Amino acid sequence: MSENGVSFAMKASGEPPPLGSGLAAVDAGIIVSFAAKDAIVLQAAECVVASIENQHELSRHILALYEKGEWDEDYVAITEVVQAGRTTVLISSSSDGSVVFKAKGDVELGPLSLAAANVGLRVSNSRNIATQIVAEGRLTPLFRAYGVRKRFLRPLELARRGTGPPPAVPEDTGVILDEMDYEDFA
Repeated sequence: MSENGVSFAMKASGEPPPLGSGLAAVDAGIIVSFAAKDAIVLQAAECVVASIENQHELSRHILALYEKGEWDEDYVAITEVVQAGRTTVLISSSSDGSVVFKAKGDVELGPLSLAAANVGLRVSNSRNIATQIVAEGRLTPLFRAYGVRKRFLRPLELARRGTGPPPAVPEDTGVILDEMDYEDFA
């Protein structure tokens, strides 16, 4: 979830509904409010992580292919994926977005996941939401991708962003295999 700009309000069955929520007094629900454009909520349940076992060897192999001209600069290697049984993704399109979820029946609301199957949440109302994926099954919401990045006057380095270099640093070639993110391709 975005660090700032997202808030949750829970409504139990029998409580008065918040003004403009579209919920009735008998409804239980959750209201997600966004106070920032492009704020994100991503919740996944029943997750399984799969990753390539020897990523250091893969890195060396990719760099060797790159140096021989057999690996394009625009290619990436997906080294890890998170597969979710159910996923909810909400992204606001403005600083006043909201999504109102209505729960099936009379459920007791407490700490719960928007991706939980047993609550039976469905969207009752939404406003200014760019992306709305609710409790969809069998998605791959997260992955880790590595790509070759040239570095001017710097030695070859195999590193993931946000972490230190691996134990062995190969010889100097001016090329780096590094974790890529969306901004690298946008």
